[in-house]
Amino acid sequence: MVTALFMEMCPNCSGEISHERLEKKLPCEKCIPEEVVERILDLEEEEEREAEILRVLSERNKLMKYKEFIEIQRESREFEDFFEKCTGFKPWSLQRTWARRILSGKSFSIVAPTGVGKSVFGIVMSLFLAKKGKKCYLILPTKALLEQTQKKISEFIEKTKISPDWIVCYSGKKSEKERISSGDYRVLVTSSQFLTVNFDLIRKGIEKFDFIFIDDVDAFLKSSKNVQRSLMLMGYTEEEIGLARSLIYEKRRAIRGGDYEEYLELEKTREEEIKRTDSVLVVSTATGRAKGEGIQLYREMLGFEVGSGRETMRNLEEIYTELDLDKLPEILKILGKGGLIFVPKDLGVNFSKKVLEFLRERGFKVELVHSKDISGIEKLERGEVDYLIGVATYYGVMVRGIDLPQVIRFSLFLGVPRFRISLKEEPSLATLFFFQSISQFLDEDVRRRGEKIASRLRRMIPRIEREEGEGKELLRELHSIISSSLSDEKVLRRIENDKFISIKKEGKETYFFIPDFRTYIQASGRASRLFAGGISKGISLIMVDDWKLFNGLRRSVSWIFPESSFKSLDEIGKDELEKILEEVNRDREIISRILSGESPVKGIDLVRSVLLVVESPNKARTIANFFGRPSKRRIGNLVSYEVSLGDLSLIIVASGGHLFDLGLEGYHGVLMQNGSFVPVYGPIKKCRRCGHQFVEKNGKCPRCSSEEILDSLSNLESMRELAEEVDFVLIGTDPDTEGEKIAWDIYLAL
Repeated sequence: MVTALFMEMCPNCSGEISHERLEKKLPCEKCIPEEVVERILDLEEEEEREAEILRVLSERNKLMKYKEFIEIQRESREFEDFFEKCTGFKPWSLQRTWARRILSGKSFSIVAPTGVGKSVFGIVMSLFLAKKGKKCYLILPTKALLEQTQKKISEFIEKTKISPDWIVCYSGKKSEKERISSGDYRVLVTSSQFLTVNFDLIRKGIEKFDFIFIDDVDAFLKSSKNVQRSLMLMGYTEEEIGLARSLIYEKRRAIRGGDYEEYLELEKTREEEIKRTDSVLVVSTATGRAKGEGIQLYREMLGFEVGSGRETMRNLEEIYTELDLDKLPEILKILGKGGLIFVPKDLGVNFSKKVLEFLRERGFKVELVHSKDISGIEKLERGEVDYLIGVATYYGVMVRGIDLPQVIRFSLFLGVPRFRISLKEEPSLATLFFFQSISQFLDEDVRRRGEKIASRLRRMIPRIEREEGEGKELLRELHSIISSSLSDEKVLRRIENDKFISIKKEGKETYFFIPDFRTYIQASGRASRLFAGGISKGISLIMVDDWKLFNGLRRSVSWIFPESSFKSLDEIGKDELEKILEEVNRDREIISRILSGESPVKGIDLVRSVLLVVESPNKARTIANFFGRPSKRRIGNLVSYEVSLGDLSLIIVASGGHLFDLGLEGYHGVLMQNGSFVPVYGPIKKCRRCGHQFVEKNGKCPRCSSEEILDSLSNLESMRELAEEVDFVLIGTDPDTEGEKIAWDIYLAL
């Protein structure tokens, strides 16, 4: 018995369909006759049902929108098989979500924790598309990652029988530049620095790329023109980019002035004059702190905005002990091989060299790694050395440029990672963090003035230090406020008595030290990575040289990781330590077997993708902001918010209230069929000009004849697109009668 009919909702022909058909995931009665429905539903596998629906529609010459849906599903499964052939295991849930987006032609940002498989995904997707004749470009942040990527590509093409001639991983050879210049490749892999210097060379050999994957967009934005370059490599012209840039400022002005009519006209201009490219751009970041005009261009031209993720996935045993270099050899013998040793930034490379010689004299195989010499990374991977030593800086090679989960077992810090601030030195990003640490001790009017500047500076990270201009000027202004405040003895005494800030005098110079928890989180995370069997167990050991800084670091880390618990090395018993090391070693053995292809382990989806549909845009935005600054995507007229919750990748979208209303059929939209009342619902349409709401399908407002119409059908189509990407859907409408009706409509539509 038909309970309700929905106009324009058949997933194949967009015609009228019963709620029963929607609930069974079937097209309408005109597309699929009733006599074959039972046969389709008797098929156990969803893939078999989809194939049968496709066959019936094709035989009856009724195949329309359903074809596109099936093609994406089939291509997604093809990618999953290819991924398994490359890596030895099926893609995880998040990777399947990303694949469906790319295969649907959507650009987006990946804000996910370190080690979730972003880089491997980018490599495999590039090779998969190359098999189909597509041109792909992988842009990496460091030379070290470039070399590691080249090795992974070599492994993958050997397993999949892809021709090595399709690939150019730029390593500095003249022949590689010649191939780039001629476009003789299908997959290009370079550093972001290479793109900055050789943009014209790349464009000489190719009109546009079909797929661009930017690994670590924060580093990519070190050159402010790289966003424009990436857009031009997608086929956009300088004129279109210039128009988009001007529209950003014009829209901002219209919004500030409350001129909604002008804003609509600007949106119309964008849609008419900036063509939609069929190229796909994916930007990846673990932090999502990328900001500035470039990111706004991505929003305006590609419909997505980078958010800020929370790095909530790690499996670390965090240990501390007092710094004593004489005890370091004994500690290394206990922990075993596969360690990264970090030296505080203020002690630098010179102190690193002293520690290097100290350990080598005692028989340890150690190599120094810094920006000018990364050869030690390969030696560690090959087993020629057992430890690497380097400086703990946020963008340093040791902190961000190494991904060897099968080798690295622990991170060891010879001193608490920190910023050293001198009021006589040129202001830097550390100036901002220092102000945030001492603002509570400043007079209220000074604090307010400084907070306004700090708020503006936070929006400008990470480009503050790399270019002159407003950022540098604001840093100098903030530096002046700090200097003036610290001339007050009362303020200075408050800081001296603080539990988390350290002050030291060297001759006539006074230095202030604050913990650098961002670098600690990144560096310690090298020892705990997501792999096919879970999150690898790792160890982080801090040899404390300043207890104030350690307490400050521990406090900051606990804000981000509430479960974080530092244990004293002296308090950990021998049995407990052996158990920890046993778990660490077991995970490395599993990872090594997986990477060698000897013993694949069934993957575990530690992160699943979920779509949450709420009623109002304010609720969607508020919920998303609980978890940081969300990534945003524009899908039609809808804005979706995406955040990482550790075990869930949550996409939040608003229905905007009711989606359907009774139509004009029968008596006020209600038919009498077989003695029953059958409501006929149509997608709600709303006039942008006069606000009139209606359900008629005539393309114009029946009241004012305007063609500026907001159609809930467009929102439903966008929600369907999102639902196809995720593992499951949650409907979170209001707990009342209206909310129940809205939820029922969404349930059937999706």
